[in-house]
This record gives sequence, C-alpha cells and structure tokens, in this order.
Amino acid sequence: MKRSVVFTCLAMLLAIGNYSQAQYNSPNAGVLWGISVGGAHGNNFGNDRWGMQYRAHIQFELIPSILAIQPGLGHASLWAPGIYSAQTGIADVRLLVTPFTLQNLQPYAYGGVAISKCLNIGGTDYLPMLPFGMGFQMMISRGTFLDLTGGFNLSISDDLDGRTRSIANLNPITNERQDGFYGFTAGLSFGF
Repeated sequence: MKRSVVFTCLAMLLAIGNYSQAQYNSPNAGVLWGISVGGAHGNNFGNDRWGMQYRAHIQFELIPSILAIQPGLGHASLWAPGIYSAQTGIADVRLLVTPFTLQNLQPYAYGGVAISKCLNIGGTDYLPMLPFGMGFQMMISRGTFLDLTGGFNLSISDDLDGRTRSIANLNPITNERQDGFYGFTAGLSFGF
C-alpha cells in the first residue's frame, strides 16, 4: 500500500513538473548574460559591516529549465571597522539546479567553485572558495529576466580578510578556521 501511494505521488509530481516547465518562457538559445549588484557581509569578525558586491555572468542551459552552468566575475567589499578591509576579486563557476518552474518564474539552488584574490593588499595568494545559495529568475519581458540571489561564499582558508581567526571565533557553518561572507544580488539577465 505504501509503495502505491509513493508511486502515485511521484507520478503526480512528475506530471506537475512537466506541465510547469512547459509554462516557463526561457530564451530559445538557452544562453543569458547578466549583471548584478548587491551587498556582502563578512563572517570573519563579530563587528563585520555590509559592503557592496558586484557580479557579471554568462549562463548556458545544460538541460533546459533544469540544469545550467554560470561562469562569472565579481567583486566584494568586506570590512570590519578598525579590524580589516578586503577588496576581493572573485572568478567563479556555479551550477544552477531548478527543482520546478512556474509561469515566468524559475527558482534555483546553486553551488560551485571560485577563486578569490584580495586586491587592496599586495602579495596575497589566490584563495579557493565554495559559493552556494538560492535564487530565482523572473521574466519581465521577452528575453529580459530579473535575477535575485542570496547565498554564502565559504573560503577554504583563513586568509580572506588578512587576519587569523581565534579558536573562540570559528566559522559557524563549518566550525573551522575558515573565512567567508554572506551576499545577495539583484540584477538583470538578457537572452541572446
């Protein structure tokens, strides 16, 4: 009995998913380019403040309305008054997974890999990062989409802000000596 109920529910979800994906109006070519601006908040010290964040990207659909890849370039301003200031350049590649679509609205979760570099301090290394989060694209006119995202960028090291974390100030997500920052962006994407 339980198997038939589960099977029926899965079949209904699949049918609803196929119907809703057909309702979403994505660009025919499956390629978007976009720009966005937002805020970044370091997770490195108890006194971190909000700074600006910018990102430009190009997006390619791998499986229409289900899976896309999005390489991008960005900048985030991270700072805590009197403690540190980091102007960070970021190159990343994100994989976007869309669990369902609605008419003119496509929510997604993303995860990826990135390389960051502190631009305001000379001689710093390139640092690996892991960006992850959620967002959605909403069509506002044919070929033009509003893109809103929010997520976290986890540094694989403790060198993002140029200062060493204490054992009492570990990253709350990993419970390790790793830096990172929260961020949100709002922008426009355009179809080719």
